[in-house]
Amino acid sequence: MKTIILNIIILVMLCGVTGISGQDTGVSYTPKQANWSTFSTKPFATTINTGHDPNSIGWIKPATWEAARWDGTIYNPSKMTKAQFAAAICPTVDTVR
Repeated sequence: MKTIILNIIILVMLCGVTGISGQDTGVSYTPKQANWSTFSTKPFATTINTGHDPNSIGWIKPATWEAARWDGTIYNPSKMTKAQFAAAICPTVDTVR
């Protein structure tokens, strides 16, 4: 008898927990949704950029991209300072290896 009562109590508790977790509280963790309407048009508002690919970014010269090309070096951030690691993977502020 005690086992049945205990099982019923556990069942009621589990139903209560799952019922509560399924409720929509209305809390939003992204209070202001990003405006993506200009995503594909804003970069082309000037004649500097002609596309979304690296070669179409007008202020980054082809030589800069070539200098940033990854040469196969494996970087171990645990053996580098933050500044050394950042310089190794980001040769300029606009490029990443």
